Amino acid sequence: MQWTPIYDMMMELMQLEPVTGQVRGTRSDAKYRRQLSKWLSDHQLDEIFNETDELKHATLLRSNLAPLMKGADADIAINVSKWVVKEWGGIQSGIDAVTVWYKKCDQYGRGAVNDFVNQMGSQRIASWSKILSFVYPQEYPIYDARIGAALNSVLWQVRAPRYFPRIGTQNGPANRAFEIMHKGPMWRPYRLSYHDYKSLVYHIAHTRFGGDLLHAELSLFNASLRIIDNFMSAYEAYRSEGSARRRNGGRFLVSFSNINEIKQFKGAEK
Repeated sequence: MQWTPIYDMMMELMQLEPVTGQVRGTRSDAKYRRQLSKWLSDHQLDEIFNETDELKHATLLRSNLAPLMKGADADIAINVSKWVVKEWGGIQSGIDAVTVWYKKCDQYGRGAVNDFVNQMGSQRIASWSKILSFVYPQEYPIYDARIGAALNSVLWQVRAPRYFPRIGTQNGPANRAFEIMHKGPMWRPYRLSYHDYKSLVYHIAHTRFGGDLLHAELSLFNASLRIIDNFMSAYEAYRSEGSARRRNGGRFLVSFSNINEIKQFKGAEK
């Protein structure tokens, strides 16, 4: 996927903000600290949970758990991976698959991980991308329903011909956005892959966040509900304008400085 023709328009819609300096939420700290105490020392736990900066905390959490996930003790590696998915990630179902994934990834070796990603496609992507983001935070960003719905709403508004995968979620705003884009003139095929997503986050990281992929991913996640909400507001305004807007092919579009970029992008995608 070539992002350059529509990248500036996407950034205009997303309005991503730096995460550095933002104070993180601490509601789950006591629970997480208790759960992680079987694998991490008090010093490590203090370092992780005394850090209030969101980006620094996320970096510390990953840097302390990644060696365990890639270590020689398979039981610890699998259980930490399960913790990432179930406790940290909040995904309760299908947790036993983590053991199978770990074996397929051969202790999370880079070559085996890349083969695993190619084999999995979008299947269980919200789960395994969380694991890989802990093992390789500068290589594998998390893809979940909120991020997917936010990115697809932006892609729709710039008239991109393809979407990122739709995945099941209990998140109401994300589900609503997916539903709207799934029918009628809103429809686009789900042909963009996780590798396309990686390339986009890489592009964002190197143009906006000094090459820090984790920073880019966190910024995108933090902005996702706002992006979805803006899309829903624009969609409701489009519906209220009635037939005049629908005669334009059933599409609404934000105002951009250079509409020729859209034509260039659509031509390049044919």
